[in-house]
Amino acid sequence: MRKEKEKKILPTLKFMLKTAVKNKPQLFIAYALQVVVSFSQTMVNIISSKYLVDEIAAIIGGGKAEEHIPTAIFCIALIVGVTLLAALINYLVNEIKNVYSEWFNEYFEVSLSEKVMKMDFEHTEDPDTLDQMNKAKEGMSWYSGGVVGILNGFFNIVSNGVNVLGVIAIIAVTCPLLLPIQIISLVLITIFTNKSNKLDIEYFKKLSKINRLFGYFFYQLSNPSNGKEVRLFDSKDMMCDKADYYSNETIDTFREQYKAQYKYMQYSNLTNGLRDGLSYFYIGFKALTGAITLGDFTMCVSSASTLYWGLYSIVDNIAATVKACGYAYEYLKFDAISDRMTKGDKPVSDGEHVIEFRNVSFKYPRSENYVLRNINITIKQGEHLSVVGLNGAGKTTFIKLLCRMYDVTDGEILIDNINIKDYSDSEYRKLFSVVFQDFELFAFSLKENIILDEQEDEEKLTADILSVVDAALEKYTAMRVIEGAALEADLRGRAATILSLVEKVEQRSPVTLAEYRARLTEKMQEVLQSTTIDEGRILQEAAIYADKIAVDEETVRLRSHLSQLDSMLSAGGAIGRKLDFLLQELNREANTIGSKANDIEQARTVVEIKAELEKIREQTQNIE
Repeated sequence: MRKEKEKKILPTLKFMLKTAVKNKPQLFIAYALQVVVSFSQTMVNIISSKYLVDEIAAIIGGGKAEEHIPTAIFCIALIVGVTLLAALINYLVNEIKNVYSEWFNEYFEVSLSEKVMKMDFEHTEDPDTLDQMNKAKEGMSWYSGGVVGILNGFFNIVSNGVNVLGVIAIIAVTCPLLLPIQIISLVLITIFTNKSNKLDIEYFKKLSKINRLFGYFFYQLSNPSNGKEVRLFDSKDMMCDKADYYSNETIDTFREQYKAQYKYMQYSNLTNGLRDGLSYFYIGFKALTGAITLGDFTMCVSSASTLYWGLYSIVDNIAATVKACGYAYEYLKFDAISDRMTKGDKPVSDGEHVIEFRNVSFKYPRSENYVLRNINITIKQGEHLSVVGLNGAGKTTFIKLLCRMYDVTDGEILIDNINIKDYSDSEYRKLFSVVFQDFELFAFSLKENIILDEQEDEEKLTADILSVVDAALEKYTAMRVIEGAALEADLRGRAATILSLVEKVEQRSPVTLAEYRARLTEKMQEVLQSTTIDEGRILQEAAIYADKIAVDEETVRLRSHLSQLDSMLSAGGAIGRKLDFLLQELNREANTIGSKANDIEQARTVVEIKAELEKIREQTQNIE
């Protein structure tokens, strides 16, 4: 167990010291100055207090004031001066440490990100690796305090160690029995503190996973982009239940940790009480028996307190530093994660390339099911290939294997009859440009989002991009011309269909009137029977009906609008908006004819006209 702890603590401490010296050596100067100031202040306060009390006691005992006051004033001035100087230096040093603390936090965040970007892609989808990354991030900054936090603990040990050595020398001369009292009590408290700290680390590991899971569900609830899925599947309650569960798990874990550590806190309080009682009894006895002066009594009390708290601070800082190094060691563990994929160094030759999947099978780590099995395919440069399949069929996996984000489980992928494992990764991946379904747009310029790489030859890069853009625009323009011609032909065809339907309406109108006159005559004969029918009345009713159902004006306007449509198509240019207005007029005339149609045949014809107009309207949405 001890060797295991040393494997964590010593390498971590060495790493932190080396990192600090390499990047910010000024920090060590600040810490060294703080150690000197702390020792000076401790010694001056203890020794000056002894002489100050002795001089005051001498004056009270009847001594001449003029003989003792100068020494007393000097002691006071020395204490005040050293205290002010120490306060000033400590303030400046702490400001320096705060600045460097932020710098090192950013330094390790960048280092962590660089590690993530350089490691195998499969690590980024591995739950164990994600847990380790989370522990590395939290352990390096939040729990350990980073470089400055660990250096604080280390130099506090050094500073308190120097102070303790000075105090031990004083106590050894005046009150030697104070040493075993302080040391024994400290040993006991150290035991209790260590047991409590072990619990801290145990619960840290437990909480790290809980916090990751809580953070995941909280993110899902608070991420606006997930709103549609949450609403569509009504999963809000399930998400909230999961977040509440892990939140309660966190609270329960903290409560469990407090209960486990409470008894050690009580043991420590009892030990402190016994130590103070024995110390004051011993010093008081020596003072009452005249073995020490009143100034010695003050010095011994101050020294005993300084010794204990110095030793306690050493032990506490050792424990805190050990714990902090244990947390920070998680960063070293994450940094030490090695890539599983072999790295080749073979350069990629120029010219045309041939890709071959030879008996390729693949299953994801931790899975027993194959996503792809026995894939054999050869792709030559210049060929166009579509990979289709249902969700989960392995389309994206196929691309990931080709880009070597994963290595195949069985078989091999070849480029020019050479296994892709033998190529240099950086050169190999330059062969591909991939846009995934869940692509990411970065806060870069358009050019930077396209290349996502640093290039020295800006002019060549710009020329290459422009040549590709020009070629794409030429193909796009040619495609638009073809699509435009097909669209024009479709619109003309539908216009011709509408025109034929208009002619059908026109041909049907006289027939409709004649049928109406015949039906009217038949009905009147049935009603009037033998009575002679007034032919004038029949003609009058037919005239009224003819006027009611007349669509001559509408059909004339329809023909005019269709002619205008033909003219627009022939003229070309940006006619999308004009066509939209023209279609509104065509629809209006068709609706008017439909409202006048009391004939089933005409009504059907109007429906066909409106159907064709709707199809034209849909097509015009593609016209500028």
